Amino acid sequence: MYKKIYFIACLLIVVYHAYAETIFKSDVLKIDVDKEKDGSCPPYSMGAYDSKACSYRFFCRDEVCYPVTNNSTNTVEFTGKNGQVETYNIDNWSVDYEAAKRPCDKDSDCFSNKCTKGVCTLNEKAELTQCMDNYNYNYGNEVIHFSYKISMNCGKAAHVKCSEDSECASNNCKDGECNNDNYKPMKESHALLYSLLIIGGLVLVLIICIYLCCRCCRH
Repeated sequence: MYKKIYFIACLLIVVYHAYAETIFKSDVLKIDVDKEKDGSCPPYSMGAYDSKACSYRFFCRDEVCYPVTNNSTNTVEFTGKNGQVETYNIDNWSVDYEAAKRPCDKDSDCFSNKCTKGVCTLNEKAELTQCMDNYNYNYGNEVIHFSYKISMNCGKAAHVKCSEDSECASNNCKDGECNNDNYKPMKESHALLYSLLIIGGLVLVLIICIYLCCRCCRH
């Protein structure tokens, strides 16, 4: 418990002092996504993910990460070598991606350091990664619900080319590109297997209880 309190205290010091909301990737991976005891989320988070957990999103250049605290602006505050804090666009969409794009005038306007046709785009030469909270919801219906969570994960950002889930920050590679969807349903066949195991276990317990009751009645 004391170790957790010490880590949180150190994390807050790092976030709020000289580096203007910067944090090392190794510390990002240690973040506990559960809410505080009072139900609040840290100021370096994006707010509540659900009733129990907080949502986090960081963009990292080399081993230094910067939190995104507002999901609607898609910007991150980056501290330059001169100590000046600047706001950068973090959208790394491909040029033909048909979602709303953040405008830019020059490369230095973008966290990826690449402005193409007036929008921030992917920069294959930049050492950029994204870190985010990951949840793997297995299966749920009116009777049975399986769920478990994966803590912080770092990897390729949304719309960066990928060949498998493990390459992406979201652990979700779809149609050859990473996406930010960290809700990943489990295969129905696996859910059915777990359902049968639980039901089988309950039936076994019931049979044992009936057997013990009958044995006691005989005596």
